[in-house]
Amino acid sequence: MKRIFAFLATLVIAIGCLAPNAAAITFTPSSESEISAQAYYLYNTDASECVASKNENERIDTGYLAMIMTAIITAEKIPDLNTSIICKNYSSTAGLPSADFRDGEKTTVRDCLYAMLLYNSCQEAMLVADYICEGDVSGAFVELMNRRAKELGAVNTNFVDPFGGDDDNQYTTAKDMAMIYKYAVSLSSLKEILSTYERTLSVEVSYASTHGTTWTIWNKNGMLKNSSAYYCDYLMNGIVSCTEYGGCSMAVQASRGGNTYIAVVLNAPLDTDDNGWYCEHYNSCRALLDWAMNYVSYEIILSSDDELAEVPVEYAEGDGYVIAKTAEDYIGLWCAEYPKSELERKITYYNEYLIAPVEKGTALGKMELYYKGECLFDAELVAGDTVERSEIGYSMKVVSLFLKSKQFETAKNISLIFFGVTLLIFISVRIYQALCQKKCDEAWEAEKRRHSAKRSSTLKKAAGSGRANAQQNKKKPSLPQNYDVNAAFDEGNTDN
Repeated sequence: MKRIFAFLATLVIAIGCLAPNAAAITFTPSSESEISAQAYYLYNTDASECVASKNENERIDTGYLAMIMTAIITAEKIPDLNTSIICKNYSSTAGLPSADFRDGEKTTVRDCLYAMLLYNSCQEAMLVADYICEGDVSGAFVELMNRRAKELGAVNTNFVDPFGGDDDNQYTTAKDMAMIYKYAVSLSSLKEILSTYERTLSVEVSYASTHGTTWTIWNKNGMLKNSSAYYCDYLMNGIVSCTEYGGCSMAVQASRGGNTYIAVVLNAPLDTDDNGWYCEHYNSCRALLDWAMNYVSYEIILSSDDELAEVPVEYAEGDGYVIAKTAEDYIGLWCAEYPKSELERKITYYNEYLIAPVEKGTALGKMELYYKGECLFDAELVAGDTVERSEIGYSMKVVSLFLKSKQFETAKNISLIFFGVTLLIFISVRIYQALCQKKCDEAWEAEKRRHSAKRSSTLKKAAGSGRANAQQNKKKPSLPQNYDVNAAFDEGNTDN
């Protein structure tokens, strides 16, 4: 099961890299009425996302949580925590929590860290700071604290001493302290110390009448004590601070069901329970963590199988559109109290028109997912399947587009000009032919008239000659038509 959640966490981070504009939603816990702290910040370390927060950037007194930064500087500057150190008493820590080391006793840096982080021992915080910076605590060491805080992303935090004394210029925020604590538990030596409930301290020679060379201290974090009413079985480690000027605050790490959280609550009221325990920071922290463990989990918020849109495709076979989907599943932290039906999608296409063929996986556009106006992430939309091209439809469209093209318009204009020129030439030729025909006709008519006149003249002459011959012929006997001279001659001979 842990491997599955680890895989999901890795997948979330990978998707986050693919979608740099992704932003996690910050939920409001249903248990918020049980959270009395002035500010809180709940951070999921697997997904590197804030799940819930309130007044997370409001500056609040650090209290003894400042010792977390002192411990970080100590672990980085003194890698060997078994290094010996001579204890001192400091006037600045008089009356503040102490693990009862006495001036001149010799112990280890490791035991000083246990005293600081389990018991809020202000004297040991001053001791290691004094040791590291050779007495320049308020100068060099505090400068180290503030510079390192900025490097860890704690930009709204300022320290003035190693233990978190009452000072208006010593403040942090819930978000900043979460980033500081996240780094602290990444150091194996500090994580081990912060996870411990009791520790036996030791000195080489004891100068105290109240203890010998060894004695035991207990972690002030009641959530780590299994006999406490505030015990939390999934709490991994933590540090608490209760002061009159900073209220009750704590920073913890917890894990259950594959989800690991850093939780910080600041300035809860100083109320105590029937046993005298300061309790409001425990109640606030437990309400926050229980809510997250019960309602927040990794889920597929958007599946790559979801059909998000139908995109029209020109010249396509079949339905004429392609299904748009996300390239991958979007897996993220989601609260079961928030209905996914309220998620809103905004789709932007890269091209207004798609032309077949469209291959499966082709990028179509992007989709932004919103929840109540807050953009959770954006994802690329791709074609969910392949759409083939309809050759008939494509050919018809090509013809249609050609008829509307400039090339066709140019060809049409050229054709019209050619036709006009041809028609003009044809008409000109016909006119020319008509003129030539007219001239030929006129010449022919003239010739006919000339020939007719000539013939008329000839006929007149012939007619005159004919009348003369007719008068002459009147003097001669006329023979009947078809008269046979020979037959007549024969008849005459017969009579004789």
